[in-house]
Amino acid sequence: MGAHKYIGVPLPRREDMRVLLGGATYLADLRVPGALDCVFVRSQHHHARIRGVSDSSEGVRLFLWEDMKNEVGSLPAITRPKGSLFPNVSALASSKVRFAGEPVGVVVCGDSFNRYRLQDELERVEVEYEPLDALLDVESASKEKSTLIYEELGTNTLYTSVVGDGDVEGALTTSDMVFSRRLVFPANYGSALEPRGVVAKYDESSDTLTLWSTTQWPHFVRTLLSEVLGRPESKIRVIAPDVGGGFGNKQDFYREEVVLAWLAIKLRAPVRWVATRSEDMHSTVQSGLQVHYAEIGVNRAGRIVALRDRVYADLGSVGPMSFGPSVITQLSLTGPYDIGAVRVELNCVATNKPPTGAYRGYGQQQAAYVLERLVEEAARSLGLHPLEFRKRNVVTRFPYTTKTGRVLECGDYTGMIRTCEELIGSLHPSSQGGRVGFGFAFGFESGGIGPVCIQDSVGARHKGFDSVRLRVEADGSVSLFTGLSPHGQGLETTLSQVCAELLGVDVDKVMVYHGDTLSSPYGFGTWGSRSAVVGAGALMMCVEEVKQKVLRFASRALGIELDQLEYSDGWVTSRDSGAKLLSLAEVARLNYQSSTRQDGVGSSLEAEAVYEPKGLTISGGLHVAVVELDPDTGFVRLLKYILIHDSGRMINPMIVEGQILGGLAQGVGEALLEEYGYTNQGVSLSSNLMDYALPTAMETPSFDVHHLDTPSNLNALGLKGVGESGIVGPAAAIANAVSDALGGRFSGLERVPLKPETAWIHQPSTVE
Repeated sequence: MGAHKYIGVPLPRREDMRVLLGGATYLADLRVPGALDCVFVRSQHHHARIRGVSDSSEGVRLFLWEDMKNEVGSLPAITRPKGSLFPNVSALASSKVRFAGEPVGVVVCGDSFNRYRLQDELERVEVEYEPLDALLDVESASKEKSTLIYEELGTNTLYTSVVGDGDVEGALTTSDMVFSRRLVFPANYGSALEPRGVVAKYDESSDTLTLWSTTQWPHFVRTLLSEVLGRPESKIRVIAPDVGGGFGNKQDFYREEVVLAWLAIKLRAPVRWVATRSEDMHSTVQSGLQVHYAEIGVNRAGRIVALRDRVYADLGSVGPMSFGPSVITQLSLTGPYDIGAVRVELNCVATNKPPTGAYRGYGQQQAAYVLERLVEEAARSLGLHPLEFRKRNVVTRFPYTTKTGRVLECGDYTGMIRTCEELIGSLHPSSQGGRVGFGFAFGFESGGIGPVCIQDSVGARHKGFDSVRLRVEADGSVSLFTGLSPHGQGLETTLSQVCAELLGVDVDKVMVYHGDTLSSPYGFGTWGSRSAVVGAGALMMCVEEVKQKVLRFASRALGIELDQLEYSDGWVTSRDSGAKLLSLAEVARLNYQSSTRQDGVGSSLEAEAVYEPKGLTISGGLHVAVVELDPDTGFVRLLKYILIHDSGRMINPMIVEGQILGGLAQGVGEALLEEYGYTNQGVSLSSNLMDYALPTAMETPSFDVHHLDTPSNLNALGLKGVGESGIVGPAAAIANAVSDALGGRFSGLERVPLKPETAWIHQPSTVE
């Protein structure tokens, strides 16, 4: 596209100053006059029948499912692949609870109550339970004679599928070496800075419901609320105020949104709920544990000839999006490799845990972990350097369709390996007496989601198109309204940069508005690393339409034939001489002052466009972890971390780097610290942030990111979605580095996070 003024420039994020100066409005900051606080009665049992509820509280009202059931429908399935079973999930538990933290009832305060007294009154509500066997192990839950989570479905295995191509059995039989492992990736909690919350208000005079929610997709929440409440969408307004992080966990449809909407209508008063951290951890969707029985076959030439995997994916108690991540894991398991024969069997199983849902990476880090652990082990067993082994197997022709149907659009994987070899050739990390290990892993994400056909193929109701409305104001400034809904990605900055570049205006004259279904065009929100790709695509269409309107008006105002004019860098110019005739600001001022003619010239300089991507972009790269293992404690210290990354064309390199680094930090947490787990007796080990360890500056090194970018062929700007690519590779790379530090030992290290006791126990001196 030639030289750029704004695209590719690391401008400071315009959102930051508002946040840093306290000008942001988060949901807990909202002050709706007359709002009644509410708290939820939540189950302390993983699995139990409800035998009765008694209430001795004073000055409050308790509502149960019995009060709602005739007016509220079940939660809809958002992602449901063909052939899957989906249970009847009510907004409040009715006869049975299926996870600790499930809402049984809601207590609404009186006018004189505050939230603290309300918590006291909550303790006076008693629920009589009949405990049932709790299924917290996904493999046990999958067995035919297990206790049923949903009796009406007749099984806990709610979906099975097989993808792949080729004679896997024959290829494994004739392989020179076969490597088999049972690999486990635990559930993780998104740990957004802001817990979830909802405020609902009903206006009786207009019969309109307004819902404020910490959501990543306000328009889709409105659509789903309309279905569940049986109300027209035109009578529902959903607003996402400033949202303090989401990590995918806020890309869902939650029971609390339904309950508060119903309460506001029922009570004819605003109602408000903000989760405590502990409550958020027990009720928000998780990434979902996965167990893999995986094996690869290789020949003596160092080629992968077969991959087979049987996956048990934990859906938890099942929510609207529980199937999605594991389906993506299944499709992503071949990574960047050209593998001759592939078979991946997926088993999605309900358990007595919080529902599985979206989490940064959306199942792709689990796939990379399984594949790259086996690839590393095969390489070292063959006596090949891990990079050499990967070089012999990576895809070199693009576009390439894997045996699972994933399309790798473009890239330079061998170039990444060469760059990596150059970087590590001079790397000599200093040790403090521990064992040093190097680990490698590829990690890629499918972003820019996405074409409707792809969403349909995985059973997703939410589609991949999105909308933008653009208006040039009378003073020449630009208002941009988008159906996207950012929550920390810097989208206001990046979209304003694209708009300023394409229209030739100063970036400070572009204002971006989002998060309100009343003013924003319909869109599916911000998730799947799609905002830059889809938002810029719709924006480009709007800009072209506005430019044509500008030229038509200028032709009339100047008395010059339309084909003699051009639009260039914010000016209407003469096609012959290039002379500047009218600026955009001048056209806007004259246009809004002129009378409207029947040909439409003189109408507002406004356009709206809907954009659907042609395919999924692939971003990511090659991860290198260098660790030091303390032989006395088993503590793993990251000495160095390198990522050779393909980001496509970057709108704002600083924002792209921030997204990558954030993903890497989360990946470190997955590798070494984070796990939403339970004791053998079923006691939660993750009740609050004292128990759930998050990575800090002490655990994360200064990441070294090198770019080897290949612009996408799927959109005019060459953009790729990058919001989740950083998290895909670290767990595999760090685990491989720990195995290297332990002398190439893989047995016993098949599960992350690799806690100190695990590494210490499996030291050669300890084992031998």
